[in-house]
Amino acid sequence: FVLAGGIVTAILGPQIVIFTRELFAPVMFAGSFASILVLAAVGAAILSLLRIPAKATGKAEIADSDARPLAEIVTRPRFVA
Repeated sequence: FVLAGGIVTAILGPQIVIFTRELFAPVMFAGSFASILVLAAVGAAILSLLRIPAKATGKAEIADSDARPLAEIVTRPRFVA
């Protein structure tokens, strides 16, 4: 969906600017900025409805992991190089 959104935006973005550039006649491109502002507000409204569940990571899970200590990572020659 991200790729499709980018393609649609690449096609629609310039067309929206062309159609709305003289919307507020004395000021060139003011209509374009206003239309992009409306599109951004619509996008923000849609994203505000998105609910992402919080990832429950407790300290016990982190302590039980087999991660290396930072001192061991820093002393490696590959890290220094």
